Amino acid sequence: MLAYFAKHNEQEALPLVEQALSELEIEQGNWLLDALTKLTFSTGIDSILKQRLELDEPAAASHAAYVISKYGPASDEKVLLARLERWSKEWRDRAAEADTNLQGTVERELMLGLISAKSWKLSEERVAELRRSCVSKYCRESVQRR
Repeated sequence: MLAYFAKHNEQEALPLVEQALSELEIEQGNWLLDALTKLTFSTGIDSILKQRLELDEPAAASHAAYVISKYGPASDEKVLLARLERWSKEWRDRAAEADTNLQGTVERELMLGLISAKSWKLSEERVAELRRSCVSKYCRESVQRR
């Protein structure tokens, strides 16, 4: 119902989506966003995903990167790149910690999102550069093998 409401009256629906997300556990919120974005995707929903992308919670940020790469507009490439740069600055010297606290999943989903997005295509050189820059084991195991 919320997806239908968001599609037909986004201005009133988005506060309800935000409220629901604030009341749900991260994984349940991810499930809600999956269900919602399968039916509708808008600038408002994109904005909510961008907010979640900036969270330090690995499950929320990873999932937001995945959904943005699947449904987001081409302009979201810059958003994922900026978040990857921030992640790299914060974690490049703490790879072992990123591997144990699931922060590496954020790097992995940002990389996979950039490489396999539906709305943009990176050059082969840029893809190779990204693959070489992996810090975490999650990234190396998933991104460098593709």
